Amino acid sequence: MTLRGGETLRGLTPFFVRRILRETLVASFPQVFGPDRVVCLDVACVSDAEIAKLNGDYRKRAKPTDILSFGNFEGLSALRAAPKAGPIDLGQIVLSPEFIARSAAEDGVSWRREFTYVFSHGVLHLVGFDHEEQMFDIQDTVTNMLAPVRAKKAKSV
Repeated sequence: MTLRGGETLRGLTPFFVRRILRETLVASFPQVFGPDRVVCLDVACVSDAEIAKLNGDYRKRAKPTDILSFGNFEGLSALRAAPKAGPIDLGQIVLSPEFIARSAAEDGVSWRREFTYVFSHGVLHLVGFDHEEQMFDIQDTVTNMLAPVRAKKAKSV
């Protein structure tokens, strides 16, 4: 995995981002993404302005978004037909840490939790999911495992 602009990840390490990737892939297709499978993925962290331009160019929605996925596979059947051994290049993810941070604040969750949820979502798009129930179940499972909700401490009086 290559990570460009990672200094904007607010304390999340490349190791943690790779872990989100691995857990998401194993949860989605364990038969394709075993523990020894080499996965290639380009991840770019960009500004809201940059992602808005990309969103306009590719999705005709010229406004900021959290994440865009540009996959190398046309759906689940193409992924299943990929060679069973050797590296597999999933494509590219472009994300806006600014947008994700705002979403975390709006949702009242930690940056780590929101990032995990969004990044897992982007990875699932790369392997052919398109907003179906199984996709959201996998996202929730990975997010709850890697970035669980912490109970707030009560203030002492």
